[in-house]
Amino acid sequence: NPYRNELLQFDEITNKNYRYDLNKEKVIANEYMSSESFLKNVETVMALYSDLSEAQQLNEHRVASLIMLLRNGLRFNRLALKGLERKPDYDDVNSLNYKIYEFLLSAFRAITQDILDQKILVNSHGCSTLIHAYIDMRLKEEAVNIWELGRNIPSLKNVFKNDQVLGSIFPLLAENKYYKFDELEKLFNEVKTNKAHPTLILGFLRVCLVYNEKDKAINLFTELTELFYGEGQQQESFTYKPYVSYLTDAHLSFIGYCNDLPTAKIFFDNARSKSMPYPTPLLVNYINLYLENTWNQTKDIFKVIEIWLNTWENFAIKRNLSNIISASLNNKFLTIFFTKYNSFGSVSFNLLKELIERYSKIRPLDEPFLNNLITKSSAWREVSVLESIESAYDLFNVPKTVVAYRCLIKAFGNVQVSTEKIYRTFTELVKFNDNNNMRYLSNADWLCFKNATITSS
Repeated sequence: NPYRNELLQFDEITNKNYRYDLNKEKVIANEYMSSESFLKNVETVMALYSDLSEAQQLNEHRVASLIMLLRNGLRFNRLALKGLERKPDYDDVNSLNYKIYEFLLSAFRAITQDILDQKILVNSHGCSTLIHAYIDMRLKEEAVNIWELGRNIPSLKNVFKNDQVLGSIFPLLAENKYYKFDELEKLFNEVKTNKAHPTLILGFLRVCLVYNEKDKAINLFTELTELFYGEGQQQESFTYKPYVSYLTDAHLSFIGYCNDLPTAKIFFDNARSKSMPYPTPLLVNYINLYLENTWNQTKDIFKVIEIWLNTWENFAIKRNLSNIISASLNNKFLTIFFTKYNSFGSVSFNLLKELIERYSKIRPLDEPFLNNLITKSSAWREVSVLESIESAYDLFNVPKTVVAYRCLIKAFGNVQVSTEKIYRTFTELVKFNDNNNMRYLSNADWLCFKNATITSS
């Protein structure tokens, strides 16, 4: 084979994959998994892919292994971002993380187009992983469009209607209500066998939760559990078994998507207590859905507060918790809080002070919390509140990043502050950028300055 050397190099790179340990919430990397070396390797393998696919040298298994490598690259990159003090600006052309993301997105789209053009073959595992990659990148509508196109191409129909692929796309079809429940259930029953893939069961479980079919969801959860714990299965903790993530995702789905709040609370409490034999980490995207669902159904701010504080107590045992997690969870909570208390008053202000005190006893006040607090509280248009939060950075020894300066300057647009104060704070932002070798003002810098001046009320 004249392409023997290229194929060997392709296999060498795609076989140097790595796994994600769900229990420890970290990547178990091999020797070449630094951001720089990863980018170099995927650039090499995509160049090989271009030549080998053109020469029709790639079988469906090699294509699947490439898609798996690229999707794990998304995970690796996301974990690298979580370790940063703050996410890079979207217009920061020097950000390695965004360079990797843009390259991976381009690679996924190239492979997808080749599959739809029938230039390369793909098996169900590769197709399912491809759908999940688009979900990871929050390109859900694009994922649905790909599935719709693929299932209507005669040579691809069997792959795109495979149980693994359907299980991957089901949650998206449910969340956006593209189909009625009966239509999705019919599709599920058409492909389900006695040994259905866990992806199909998990996907339709999410469908049932979204469409308020709680009892059917519980039956599917039981079926998924019996797949691992049923008669003949080893009775042991299967933290490291290949399919453990399906049970974890199913459990967390009840927290985030179950509209029956008592049922959601049972799964939430079990996850907090770690009483299940499989990992149940409280992932922020599910908790945010749970907070929102609880607020929308009950309008009871104290139930929301209880969930928020319980989650932070659970997180408190983890060291080096990512600022991005703090930013996301606190943003959701404070959005709800300031929806409930949309105007300044003694009751709302005293409750806010009490919550800050309780939060600070669980974990030290951090910059994402204070940044969110400045942004949300500016709706009260109360300069004394803004000044007290501003002083908290120094009081609690929280170093300001550029994000803190931006939040402050933007908030100035909602309160009466002097022109001198705006100018002074913006100058501090510019000096901070200069000290961190920034050679330009980003769009975010200009936007906050405009919010404080020409677009302020």
